[in-house]
Amino acid sequence: SFHRMSTIQSMKESFVSAVITAGHDEHSHFSCASLCGNIVRNLCFENMTMVFILANAFTIGIQTDLHARTLNTTTPPALVVINLIIACFFGIELIMRLAAYRWKFFTMPGWKWNVMDLFIVALQIIDEVMEALTFASNVPIALSLVRMLRILRLVRIIRIVRLLKYMSELRTIVVSMSHSMKPLVSTIMLLALVVYVVGIYFTQITLDYRIDNRASRKSQQMEVYFGSVGTAVMSLFQTVTGGLEWRHMVLPLMENISPFMGAVFALYIVFTSLALMNIVTGVFVETALQRGREDKDVYMINHLKDLFGVLDENSNGTITWFELQAHLNNPKLKTFFRDIDIDISEAKGLFHMLDRDESGTIDADEFLSGCLRLRGPAKALDLQLVMLELADQRKTFQKLMFSLDMRTEETPVESVTTSLAPT
Repeated sequence: SFHRMSTIQSMKESFVSAVITAGHDEHSHFSCASLCGNIVRNLCFENMTMVFILANAFTIGIQTDLHARTLNTTTPPALVVINLIIACFFGIELIMRLAAYRWKFFTMPGWKWNVMDLFIVALQIIDEVMEALTFASNVPIALSLVRMLRILRLVRIIRIVRLLKYMSELRTIVVSMSHSMKPLVSTIMLLALVVYVVGIYFTQITLDYRIDNRASRKSQQMEVYFGSVGTAVMSLFQTVTGGLEWRHMVLPLMENISPFMGAVFALYIVFTSLALMNIVTGVFVETALQRGREDKDVYMINHLKDLFGVLDENSNGTITWFELQAHLNNPKLKTFFRDIDIDISEAKGLFHMLDRDESGTIDADEFLSGCLRLRGPAKALDLQLVMLELADQRKTFQKLMFSLDMRTEETPVESVTTSLAPT
């Protein structure tokens, strides 16, 4: 789609400008920032952060379970020490990322995650300080606030989705769910409208019978399902979602009002279950597929950005064949070759293919554009561009052949005249 292409183009431009800026500023900002950047972008460091996130979640669970079992909000000393270690790690990790990215920490792709990390780490530090004060003084300090902070700290486990870069299926599911909120709201509104209209209809139909037969058992049975508009709406919603068997609802209507009520109720079930729900499922699937493709594009660009930084050893904004050859055993490079379905032994051929100007080096634009085109099957646009290039080459070749034919026709006349001239 156009939105997807514009997103990729904007990310490509930001990637190229970031590489150029990094190349100019590398010598002036090496030292601590470069060291912190290498550490926070290291795969082992990310895995360690993931372990601490899980440890944080499990610690909160154990602490909450212990409080629930003992009906005592006092935290054991061992858990207090573990929480302090986790809080210190998250604080150091945040400081290192702030030192590595500086002001870009709040503007780079994924800045929302960074702001959330900053907020959660601040809450966690406040939580641990208040917990330590409570433990030291044996006096509860704003206990309700401590409980709220402890629950908010669990939100940090959501960050594990961003760290698990190698679990593409999980990332696709989470991104698709997060971007399906708008279709979900539209679905709820449409279903509520249908159920509301049908609920009013059945409530009005049963109202006359219930007025004439107030004391009968069947009237009381109808009142359970259609005693009010709200009750009817809830009952009809339960029949659609499997919370109630609709046979028990339709039998009193057929026996006491009209057998035609069975056909009306069946029509409602068919419309909501077969038509409405299937259409909604199709909308959700289409949204999930579209968001999944966009997420793969974003992930690929971010992965190529990290890979380009690894291959560009001297940080001059270009990659040579020797730099690429020196990293053939790098796990990130092997993963990239596997994603584009190319064997690692064909690395040299790939390098010459990406080097469009045959300069012996690959800049950021050549690297990103070439790698994105190599991913996946050829598109209709790619085939059309190839056909246009072939047409231009054919026209150029025809002009060249015509020029050669003209010269060939002129050359024999001149040679014959020269050979017949007297010596």
